Amino acid sequence: MINLSDLKKSGFTIKDGKIVKDIAKKSKYGNSKIEIDGFIFDSTKEGNEYSKLKLLKKSGEIKDFEIQVKFDIRINEIHIANYFLDFLVINNDGSKEYIDVKGQDKKTKKWITTDVFQLKKKLVEAIYKIKIKII
Repeated sequence: MINLSDLKKSGFTIKDGKIVKDIAKKSKYGNSKIEIDGFIFDSTKEGNEYSKLKLLKKSGEIKDFEIQVKFDIRINEIHIANYFLDFLVINNDGSKEYIDVKGQDKKTKKWITTDVFQLKKKLVEAIYKIKIKII
């Protein structure tokens, strides 16, 4: 007898009475995309941060915020890459916070990032003279 949970663990599902390979991409880090207010976030954690910022704005604790802010990484007038910041928070005093949401390794408590992310983050911080906070 075929066990449905074993099928799902193996990447298969039943569709129209047939066993088919599930083609939905699984995240490398186990996060699930989530949609809130028509925006698709890469993780539940990022979606939760969006919801928190909405409440902070509504309560007047922050002035505003933006999502998926694009930074052009350009050196000597040559476009190298783009960096997409998760959130730009504008505080009531006009100051800005640059926030990127990342997962954290439960054992080491280190942020889960890639070498490319780390390089882009350092370039953006140097070029734009900002500090990006990872949460």
